[in-house]
Amino acid sequence: MNSENDDNLYPLKQTASFRIPPKPSRVPSFRKPVIRHSEVGRTSSPKSNPRNTSNLRFEGRNSPIAEKHAVSDIPSDLLNQQALTYTSNILQPNNKPLDASAMAASKKLLLHTDPFKIAKHITYHDYKVCQINTKGLERMFFPVGRNLRKQIIERYQCMAFWVAITVLSGGSDIDEMVDILNVYIQVANELVHSLGNVFGFSALMHGFVLTTAC
Repeated sequence: MNSENDDNLYPLKQTASFRIPPKPSRVPSFRKPVIRHSEVGRTSSPKSNPRNTSNLRFEGRNSPIAEKHAVSDIPSDLLNQQALTYTSNILQPNNKPLDASAMAASKKLLLHTDPFKIAKHITYHDYKVCQINTKGLERMFFPVGRNLRKQIIERYQCMAFWVAITVLSGGSDIDEMVDILNVYIQVANELVHSLGNVFGFSALMHGFVLTTAC
């Protein structure tokens, strides 16, 4: 009996051959969202293609690089005077808050302009407000940069309020509100991925979660 049972047993030294699976990576994987751009305003030139912006350094006449030597340390009094005398092509001289004609013109610009072009425009003005060429990022941490800090905070708050107001009041129905929100999402994607403008991106995202404008 013992001999028959011993013949049916497997040898103790026999082991199954298998490969140890590799350890999973602890680095979080990030995948850039794919957003289809509208055909309106999109051209095939390398300047307007966001995929080629890694080698593109803000080319063009209105680019921050082109104004490297044109931007100077403008006094705060002169900036305040320019803000008081500024005239807009959208706003009328005696405009009211949330003017209907201004909101309609803004909605038209948002819906018929390429998101990458809007992102470049936002980045251009962020560059000027922060005064990067005149060591504005260094000066804002010292008492000398008090006015600069106020301007940057005001720029951030205006951007956030503008996003919330145009989404809530710019559309005449739910579909237009969704279209405007979709444009801002594409602009935010272009700001952070194509242009590396985290300041403008955070201002737009703050406008999405703003509760005081509701």
